[in-house]
Amino acid sequence: MPRTGGVYSPPAGTKGVSNTTIQSVPYNALVDDLTADANAARPITAGGTGATSASAARTALGADNADNLTSGTVNDARLPTTQGTKQIGLINLNNGQISRNANNSFLSISGGTEGNGANIELYGPSAGTPSAAFYDADSHSFRQAAGSGTPTVTIGPNTVWHAGNLVPNTGAVANTIAQRNASGTLVGYELTSAKSASNGRVNLGSNGAHYLEYDGSNYVLPSGALYVFGQMRASNEIYAGNAVLQTDGNIQFQSTMASTYGATLAAALSSKQNSLGFTPLQQGGGAGQSSDKVYIGHIPGVGLGLQIIGTDFATTWPIAISGNAASASNSAALGGVAAANFAQFSASTNTNETNFPIGQVLIVNTPSSTPARRDSRAIYLNGGDAGGYSTNAGASQLAGTWRQIGNISATYSNFQRVA
Repeated sequence: MPRTGGVYSPPAGTKGVSNTTIQSVPYNALVDDLTADANAARPITAGGTGATSASAARTALGADNADNLTSGTVNDARLPTTQGTKQIGLINLNNGQISRNANNSFLSISGGTEGNGANIELYGPSAGTPSAAFYDADSHSFRQAAGSGTPTVTIGPNTVWHAGNLVPNTGAVANTIAQRNASGTLVGYELTSAKSASNGRVNLGSNGAHYLEYDGSNYVLPSGALYVFGQMRASNEIYAGNAVLQTDGNIQFQSTMASTYGATLAAALSSKQNSLGFTPLQQGGGAGQSSDKVYIGHIPGVGLGLQIIGTDFATTWPIAISGNAASASNSAALGGVAAANFAQFSASTNTNETNFPIGQVLIVNTPSSTPARRDSRAIYLNGGDAGGYSTNAGASQLAGTWRQIGNISATYSNFQRVA
């Protein structure tokens, strides 16, 4: 084969000479050589595996050797189902035990010796026999050592609370609660309880002046204020003296509030209209109306002003007039005829103005043809005459509909905007 070091080279004498006949012998030799090379195992240097089977390819590429892995993860199926002692840094894994290297401390998860369930044992080094904390899965208990003792569980220097902390025969957590005052001194408060089938009391303080009591029907807090940071809910009425906050939100008044405003909050709200002494104009609430605030007031020397939220209309009110009011004799109508029916004219000084009011009359050049009466044409600014207009398209078109209202000559006519 003509590959050297995995690099392919054509057979000698393959290349032809310009303007000469291609020889069949070297040509066929090249074809046979390419065929043989294409059917042979491609070497690794040429992007192949150098093998003709999958197993041989893995061997050639080193894919069957885990030592060659540089990235990715190994599928669980390729991992061993059992494993003996394994050290990860300073941590040893050994048949269900996790221990620190060169140390007797370890955690053991096993069948245990006390019952048939799984147990968890925590061992620490000590003189002689290591100390242990033992969790028995059968009895759901946690002990200092298997078979005996009550564990002492602490967070920092503090022992975690458990039922053994209860004061005997009282059900209280402690006889005294210690509190640090503003100067940093610990102050003790007595916490005692007395109970029966119908009532009970918790005394706070040494003299019995502060307590929370259930007298058989009510919870009583005889002194001090009750602060609630958050929601306070009640399924029945709430009393404040003789006043009552009812479950529907109404308030039952007493004394001066009742004699001044009525028996309840609902009655007081219903009587607001009578207290005003006049009937106010309702703002908003109608069909399609918003709740925007409307201000109406006299502007001295000007007239009645209007403002809606932050928009000041002064004395020009945004009122739409229709029906008989639209044809009234005022500045918007003349003799009962609306202003829109009268011709208007433009006051613009722009020589390139294209938007004229309805009724505007212009003299327009009509070079192409003379329009008939009332004929509609498109009107443009005359590109060759800065002061004229034309029916020939050449510059900007005027807005609206324009109709001829009389010829001036064969090439000029009067046009009026009608729409």
